[in-house]
Amino acid sequence: MTNYLIESVKSALISIQVQRKKSILLIAAPHLDIGLLTELYRYRKQIDQQDELDIVLYTKGGDVNATRRIALLLHDFAGATNIIVPSHCQSSGTLLALAAKQILYTPLSLFTAIDPHLHGNGGDDSQSISTNDIRYFPNSCVDWFGIDESEAKTMLSTLADSIFAPTLTAFYRTEQETYQVAQELLSLPAYLENTQIMEISRFLINGLHSHNYYLTGEQLQRLGLNTCAAKELEEACSVFAENLPAMIGGAARENIDDTWCDALIISPDSVSQRIKTPDSIITQWTRA
Repeated sequence: MTNYLIESVKSALISIQVQRKKSILLIAAPHLDIGLLTELYRYRKQIDQQDELDIVLYTKGGDVNATRRIALLLHDFAGATNIIVPSHCQSSGTLLALAAKQILYTPLSLFTAIDPHLHGNGGDDSQSISTNDIRYFPNSCVDWFGIDESEAKTMLSTLADSIFAPTLTAFYRTEQETYQVAQELLSLPAYLENTQIMEISRFLINGLHSHNYYLTGEQLQRLGLNTCAAKELEEACSVFAENLPAMIGGAARENIDDTWCDALIISPDSVSQRIKTPDSIITQWTRA
């Protein structure tokens, strides 16, 4: 990763901090995981205690429970957090954004459903199935084949013959856990009523027919979330949108045998990069 890219991102970060007069932190990771927690805690000591903290977030998803702990840690940094979304804020990124007092979006901001997925034996690289793939089985029987609704429910036994019963239970528990986490995070900024929290959680988990149906900031606003178009920040956010994809993830390598950065945490005063190597599962943080 070139110093030029790092400096351009830091400069954009400082520009937003000067403009908004709040402490600021950038978190960029293709996958949010629990390994980010300890490094984020280091920044807890560097950030001045203020009423609000701005977080620039770039991610394509991650682990639900890790996202919850990251959200709770960030909430401990200040009285409230604001999430600035230059582009990708998908899946668990959208879940993390639910904990924000305000979500600032641009025309390039991408939000998605937060329905949980279970993966095959190959882990995250294997085919995944959403809990909604199971939930909507009776609906497909009615809509596609004209089967009576009551009869469609009895056909669940056919589904149970194809999927191991504890696996069905795992789908149910995973979805219930995501509901619980979404409602917990939505309650942190304390501007929503309980009925709104339940409705937003239900829509983002079950209300969309594709995990990759991209929502805009305006659509989140119509759901009841406190979102705002970051028009005055678009120039700085364009720096993040253009440069971060070239800075993190295996696709940013020039050669397949090269190391790469799979997570980046930046404040105006510090840079942390988590480095991975092709022949090892061990990662290492470098700091500057």
